[in-house]
Amino acid sequence: MIVVTRMTDEDAPTAVRLLQELDSKHGTDDWLERFARDVADPDRHPVVARLDGTLVGYARTLPYVPTDEDPPGHAPAGYYLLGLVVTPGARRQGVATALTAARLQWITARADAAYFYTDHDNVASQRMHEALGFRRISKSFWFPAMGDSKGEVLYGKQLAVAPA
Repeated sequence: MIVVTRMTDEDAPTAVRLLQELDSKHGTDDWLERFARDVADPDRHPVVARLDGTLVGYARTLPYVPTDEDPPGHAPAGYYLLGLVVTPGARRQGVATALTAARLQWITARADAAYFYTDHDNVASQRMHEALGFRRISKSFWFPAMGDSKGEVLYGKQLAVAPA
């Protein structure tokens, strides 16, 4: 059974290990600091997934508010689904979908749209998000976390805002 909860400081070291399993270039201290900021900020929503009690994935949700310094063609303001990681042994079991659904539920209480971007070659991510109602917005946009990369595709989803 998949259980998704908000990430805690105690979950962060395991989340870093999952990330480093996929790409060892990621530094431990930097990511522990990022996760600590995410956990402490009520306007961010980091979540973890446990499969049969074992932490097998995490995902982050962060707000983006464009500034006057951002270049033309920047991504729209809003909440972004970022950093979805699932350990290889737990893939194709619904973990990514559960992490994404939990973040969308959280965003729905706060905004009328959600966004994510992914590499243009990441067909699995694109298909999963499209199945959840996301639609392609652009192949030409700027987002702070992307740096100079030009291989991402931006997606968005309109949400039915939950009544207050």
